[in-house]
Order: sequence, then C-alpha cells, then structure tokens
Amino acid sequence: MPSVLSALHRISAPSCPCPLALPSAGSDALPSCSPCLTSQFWRDVTQCYAREEDCLAAFVAVSGAEVLAGIKPANLVRIADRSHRCGRNFYQLWRQHGLAAPLARELAACELPVEGSGVLVLFYSPPLLQRRLLSRGAQAFLRRCGYRQTRQLDTVLEQLVARCRCGFPHEIGLFLGYPLKDVAGFMAGKSASRQRMWKIFGPPRRSEALADAFFQARVAVLEQVRRGRLQPLMAAC
Repeated sequence: MPSVLSALHRISAPSCPCPLALPSAGSDALPSCSPCLTSQFWRDVTQCYAREEDCLAAFVAVSGAEVLAGIKPANLVRIADRSHRCGRNFYQLWRQHGLAAPLARELAACELPVEGSGVLVLFYSPPLLQRRLLSRGAQAFLRRCGYRQTRQLDTVLEQLVARCRCGFPHEIGLFLGYPLKDVAGFMAGKSASRQRMWKIFGPPRRSEALADAFFQARVAVLEQVRRGRLQPLMAAC
C-alpha cells in the first residue's frame, strides 16, 4: 500500500503501546465509514500521542484508510463534539487544525450538514471520486436522482451538500464507492441478499470482494497505529 505509507510516514509514533484487538479478515464488524473498531480504540490511542495534532492526524488517516490506499473514492465520518477520557475532543481539534499538510496531498474534505452536535465529513480523493462519478452508469444515476451539471466534481459536491439540508441522501453510497446495483437496490427498497459494510443486492460476489478489500486497507492502517510505526506528520507542516 505505497500511497498509504507515503501519506503517513510523517505521523509520530505513540509514546506508549496501544492495545488493539483487531478482528479477523472475514469479520463484518468493521463499518467501512467508521474511523475505529470501537470507541475503546480511540480512548486508548489518544492517550498514546503527546501532540494533539498527531492524534488528529492518526484519526484522519484511519478514517480515510481505504481512500489513501487508492481503492475507495471517499469515506463518510461523523466527528462527534465530545471529549474522550484523555480530555481530547476530535471535533475541536478538527476545527483547530483540519487536514494535516501531508494528508491534504492525498485527501480532500467536504463538510456535510448534520443535525445535532459535531460534524459529518466526506474525506475523498478528488481524482478517484471524479473518475467514479464520470462513469456512464454513475452519470445516468445522478441525473435520475435530480442532479444537474454532473461532470464537474465541485458542482456535484455542492449539490450533495444542498440535498443533505433536506435529509440524508442515500445516493451518497455512489460517492463512497459502493456498487451501483447495491445503491440502487437500497434506494428502491429491495430485499438485500447479504449484509456487509453496506447492504448487498443481487449477485454478491463482486460486492463481497470489494468489502474485503476495503476491510484489509483499514486493518493495515490500524496495524500501523497499533505498532507505533507512524512517524511525525504534523512536525513538518
């Protein structure tokens, strides 16, 4: 995963061991758009980073793991406005620091309207997401959903943000790299044939292979964090 390692080689190593219980590769317990396995993960990790900027950088790196790996166009992450046991609040850190410079070379961020406290962030790779949305099937799907000017990424994201103000737009699964058949099946209210990181409709083979690839990319970054192999990221900014 060279793109992950190149983006993460400047994140500082934890100053203490971080005990993580990583699931097996076949587990369905890890949502593709959740930044951690359990809340306990970040309660442990935040206590291992002396610099809050490094802790935030690790959070963003794990949140965008599959995107950094170049196999997923975007991840959707809810950053809650609450403090962990260590006293750190990722929402406040996000407002202070945002994307670290090395990560910003690989990721972009789009904040989506959300009810309640915190913020909903779409972490995405501009070239990957542009390629995803420009496919013939995606273009037709977006037009059926009521999108206009579907060929410019910034314009499509502006429309997505506007639609979020009227409720959660389920077509966002297309942005997240889920198979179009699964996104359309979910929106049509069909019966799912499988449940993985998302609901799978129809023949499951391709969808399950994709879910496995997403899972492995996330676990690889979690393993980097667990072993303290991430070197200073924010120090060079």
